[in-house]
Formats: sequence, C-alpha cells, structure tokens
Amino acid sequence: MASDVSGAAPASLEPAGSHQRSVAALEAAIQSLGLEFNATVAQIADSLTALSRPSPLGTAKRDLILQWIGAVGDEFQWEAELSDRNLMTVLIRAISIEHATVLQADDVARRRGSTLRELRADMVSRQLWGFERAGALLFPSWQFIDAGARTLELISEVLPTVLQCIPPDAPPALVTRLMCSEDPHLQRGGSRCSPREHLIAGGSPWPVVRTLLLVLEGSASRLPDLVLGGRDDR
Repeated sequence: MASDVSGAAPASLEPAGSHQRSVAALEAAIQSLGLEFNATVAQIADSLTALSRPSPLGTAKRDLILQWIGAVGDEFQWEAELSDRNLMTVLIRAISIEHATVLQADDVARRRGSTLRELRADMVSRQLWGFERAGALLFPSWQFIDAGARTLELISEVLPTVLQCIPPDAPPALVTRLMCSEDPHLQRGGSRCSPREHLIAGGSPWPVVRTLLLVLEGSASRLPDLVLGGRDDR
C-alpha cells in the first residue's frame, strides 16, 4: 500500500470502516464528558466557522490560545504550531465548560420574570451577557448570585458597566475563568478574591473592567473612555 513519508496511508486509501470507527470513538469521548453528541458536534462546527471570520481578538491562533487558557489555565505549554489535536482539544474543553456553566434562555427568562424578547433586548444593551451556540441562546451563570435560586438576581447593579468591555466574540470559557478566579489586584477581607466576589461585595467595576480589557483586548486603552461614559459596541 502506498504511504507518505511518515508511513501513514493516504486518506483516500484508509482501510474501510476507519471513518466509522473514528466517529464512534469521538461519540464515546464526547458522551463520557456528559455531553449530547449531536449538539456538541454542532457547537464544534459553529466554533470552527467562527474562527475563520475576522475577530477583534486577533488571529485564529490567538483566539485558540485564549480559549485554552479559559479551559485549563497555565497547565499547558503552547506549541509553536497548532495541530489538529490542539484544535479539537481546545474546542471540546471550552464547550464542556460552557455546557456546565450556562443557563438556557427560557430558564433565565422564566426566573427573571421576563419574556425571551426582553431578555434578548437586555443582552443587546449589555444588561446581561449572552452568546449563541448552535442556534441556542445561552447565559453564563456567573452573572447571577445564585444560579440555582428560584429568582435570578444579578451579582451587582454595576454589572452592565463591566459587560460593556467584553467583545461579542470573547470565548465564554475564558470570561468565566477571569470572572471566577482570584485576581491579585482585588481583595476582600484581607484575602484575594475574584472579580465576581468583588462585585457581589459592592466593589467598583473599574478594576474588573481593566482586567478584562487587558486580557481580552491586550490593552486597557479604552478604560478612560468607559470611565467617562463613552461606549464602544463592537
């Protein structure tokens, strides 16, 4: 059988049934994470499509690195070149985090006593932060004091100020990690706290805005404009 320099058979000459075995292995791996196979594959396809579009966050590689940081933090040393394995690992882990830390739009609307139309309007005006995956509108649960409560209450009245600085295409897993991890510049009761805890305790939004701008955009140059009341709805 013909093979390339690495010894692997060309894709067109792969043994019969190898594709089916690959799909079966992928399905088993996804289901082992507690995810529904078809919905997850649709989310992966949606994410891959998004990577091919121009992004305020920069290149596809930068976007993937940010997603990886959101998924696993500093546990991984990034390679010089992206491999297919890097790509799929990032997407699967990011989607897994999203799956575990988001609320469905109809659930949020019901527990906030609003309609889906009002909820979408709140998202457009940055009163809430949501994103779409495979046609579904999802809302990260860190925005609410208790995601399991019968009535959902926002973590702070200044949350909309914070949400203004999150780019529309920011990786949700990364934003969740930033909002829920200890920030060395924030303290509560003499100990480091997360931006989420800082806001729940009544803290100012500006230290949180600065952190988000630095990580998500690589610069805090928009901070003065936001402090003075300007708005950039990119």
